[in-house]
Amino acid sequence: MEESKKKFVELDVLRVLATLLVVFGHCAYVQFQEGMGHIALNDTPMLHETIYTFAAKVTAWIYGFHMPLFFALSGMCYALNEHTEHSLDKFTWKKFQRLLIPFFLVGTLWMIPVKYIAKFYPDREAFISSERLFLDGSIFGHLWFLLVLFEIFVIFRIFRQYFPNSNNPLIFFSLFCYFLGIPTLYDLMGGKNPVMIAHALTHLIWFVLGYILYKEKDSFQTHLKNYSFAIIMWLGIMILVISLVDFKWHFLPPFFVTLVGCVTIYLFAFCLAKTRITSSSLYAVLLKYSFSIYLFHDPINYLILHAFSKWHWIETFPTLAAATLIGSRTIGICFCAIVVAYILQKSKTFLMDKIADKI
Repeated sequence: MEESKKKFVELDVLRVLATLLVVFGHCAYVQFQEGMGHIALNDTPMLHETIYTFAAKVTAWIYGFHMPLFFALSGMCYALNEHTEHSLDKFTWKKFQRLLIPFFLVGTLWMIPVKYIAKFYPDREAFISSERLFLDGSIFGHLWFLLVLFEIFVIFRIFRQYFPNSNNPLIFFSLFCYFLGIPTLYDLMGGKNPVMIAHALTHLIWFVLGYILYKEKDSFQTHLKNYSFAIIMWLGIMILVISLVDFKWHFLPPFFVTLVGCVTIYLFAFCLAKTRITSSSLYAVLLKYSFSIYLFHDPINYLILHAFSKWHWIETFPTLAAATLIGSRTIGICFCAIVVAYILQKSKTFLMDKIADKI
């Protein structure tokens, strides 16, 4: 029981880090464009400030691995909870409730309406058309991860059902799809990508690697126990340095760029899980609302960018503007997303209590 609890703490820390990386990864870019909408912040002195250019470089590095890290984390969680899995139909329904219901609700009732408020869509007709395109499966926004993860769960579960005693078919299939690449899969499917199945097939490898590595975690940790906390930290720093050097010189293939980035964050999560950070109230809040932060954070970006495009003081005080932009799109977005989730949670509880009283 105690060992299982420690494993959950480690994965919880990794989940919080992955969520914060996604939010910070969205803090520097100044253009949003998809489907029928477009919003951009014109070139200003703010974009040449050191704080902004540094954040832009960090976010570019994060983009090399942050979504594969989420898929790998999901594979690790599956490995940890595999003993509780249900039949294929019950498993699929459970994941449908967990992933696709929030996908549709947040997409239609939050993501697209907030973009409309932020003037991302030029008129009401474009807003209505975007709602229809979302339901038709033509646009997904940041919620694409939920849809793709659902498909990966189902694909993975089918493989496990037919190959319960071997991971080799999964490894070969997922590697084949990864190196085949999304453009080739597009061509094989006649230039179409229904419900982003091409993305699910190419990201499957990271889920599989997360699953396999966590299955072998005990033997892996046996080796780690032979080294001190400081040595593990230095190992993480060295891997991080390799990743950052590659970001400048580009000597690693894309697969290894992603792998190095994921390993770096995992090692830091492994170390942080052994510190007092996990007992802090801030960590508890971030952990509790990590999924909500992902669900609600991105549309708030559109509001912030729209507000900055209307504020003339960014020309007069570029340093302050750059710091405000980065801060509002990291700390501010997390805070707003948590508030939205808290309000929705309390509203749901209130309504359920009212319905219970009437019954």
